[in-house]
Parts: sequence; C-alpha cells; structure tokens
Amino acid sequence: MRALWFEDVGQLAWREVEDLVVRQPLEAIVRPVASTTCDLDRAIVHGLVPLGIGFPIGHECVAEVLEVGAAVHRVTVGDLVVVPWHISCGACPPCRNALPAACTTVPGLQGYGASIAGEWGGLFSEQARVPYADAMLTRLPTGVDPAAAAAVSDNLTDAYVCVMRGLSRHPGARVLVVSCLPSLGLFAVDQALAAGARSVDYVDRSGRRREVARTLGADVGAEVDPATQHLQYPVVIGATSDPALLRRQCCASPLVGTCPTPECSSPTTRCHCGTCTSETSPSQSAPSASHRTSQPSWIYCGWAGCAPS
Repeated sequence: MRALWFEDVGQLAWREVEDLVVRQPLEAIVRPVASTTCDLDRAIVHGLVPLGIGFPIGHECVAEVLEVGAAVHRVTVGDLVVVPWHISCGACPPCRNALPAACTTVPGLQGYGASIAGEWGGLFSEQARVPYADAMLTRLPTGVDPAAAAAVSDNLTDAYVCVMRGLSRHPGARVLVVSCLPSLGLFAVDQALAAGARSVDYVDRSGRRREVARTLGADVGAEVDPATQHLQYPVVIGATSDPALLRRQCCASPLVGTCPTPECSSPTTRCHCGTCTSETSPSQSAPSASHRTSQPSWIYCGWAGCAPS
C-alpha cells in the first residue's frame, strides 16, 4: 500500500509500505475513503510546530472497514466509520469517563499523523490500523457524505465540545469566537449557531475567513473592540495562538479574575488547560463587585482536553 509521508518542511511524498493485517482480536484494518487536512497538518507541513520530520501524515478521515479481529462486535467489514485522531482503549478510567484523549492504556496523546508518541501511521495512507475498534470507531449514519464528515475525527469535534461546554451552561447566550486558524474557528461559528446561540461574533484578521463566517451567519470583525466587546460574552471560544488576541478575548468575558498582562485591568479568568492566561495572583487586585457575575462563564481554547474544573 501507499502512505503519504512528511519528508521535510514543504515536502510530502508517497512511500510504498507493507499492507496491514489484523494482529490482535480487538483490532480493525480500515481504508480511508475521505481524508481532510486538520489545522495541525498545515502547521506540520510548513514547519511551524516542533514535531520533527519523516513520518506519515494525516489524522482526520472517514474509512471503510476492511478486516476486523475476533473480539470486534460493533463494526463489521464494509462499514463506513469515523476514525478518531487519537488512540484510546475505551476501558481505562479516563476512557470510561468520556476522556479518551487521556487514555492511560495508550498514554501520551498517541495518535495518527504526528510524531508526538507512538507509531500509528497516518490517515492519508491507503490503510490504517485501529487497535481498539469497538472503542474508537463510529459508524457513519446512512446518507451522510463521507467527505462532509471527515473532520469529525478532530477539528469539527473540537469545535462542538468547546461550543457545547459553554452553551450548556448558558443556553442562548452570545458567543465570541476569536480565531487565526484555517478551520477550527469557522467550525465553532457553525456549531454555535446550530446549538442556539443568540448571536455569534467572529474575530479574525483574515478577510477570506471573515467572509466565510459572515455567510454562516456571524457578525465579523478584524479585532476585539475594547469599547464594545469587553465583558460582553458569557461564552468565548479561542482558536488563536496570537498572544495579543488571546489577551483581548479573555477580557471579553465578565469573569472574576484579572488579565495577567500588566497593562490590562479588565476582569478575566484562566483557560483550564493553563495555556491562555493565569489565575488571579495575590499581587493582582480583584475586580470590583460590579464586574462579578452570579454564574461564571468559561473561556475555552481549541484543545478538547481544556475543561472547567
């Protein structure tokens, strides 16, 4: 079979590798029929993330099941399935608590298409091994176009998780999406409107993506406006790595805490993955009572593992 490899920055090449066969009873072998580029794939190809070179790429696809092990019962040969980007067993405590990215049987965020941990191949290949087929694979509903569902493996699901964590606490709320990524922020716009957000404001410096967001139904802008948007959004979704935009998005939600940036005194909170802002420290002054809310809101980055404690 052929596998698409990331050879070097800006260089991809097909390699001939051995066909895959089932080796364990819980496994399945699948053939990707619709694969798509995640935002991370673009960063890998352009050398923007420190993952090295020389590995098979791709981690979003819908696939056809080619072969299953003797202990696989939920899928069968010929099924079309969504293949998740990460490897998970479905049986360890985190998996049973709906946190498969924290699987302890296969630790370290092992997955397809990146050299983070493990060697599982890529989903731009002609075949892929799924070690825990019943736990990992989800049948594609009848009538759904595989090409439309390929991003369910990662980006579309990330957007859904971020949106629903916020709107489940604040149904019908205003939502702010701040993005510099090719697709994740736009998925969040679409998901938020479908989930009943009162309105969605989309901030991105890309005019092309702003126009896409506008066609989806969002109000758009190139920057977070402190005069009109600070403290206004119960739900803020961050899909940006730009430090300035991260600071401004944090200031858009009326939360207890302060932005750690010295020049900013607006209330905010911390992203619960610990990467976006810091919690209020003893040296920082707490916001005034007028800035406090009876129901705290949450700010989410684009990582599915970021969750309120």
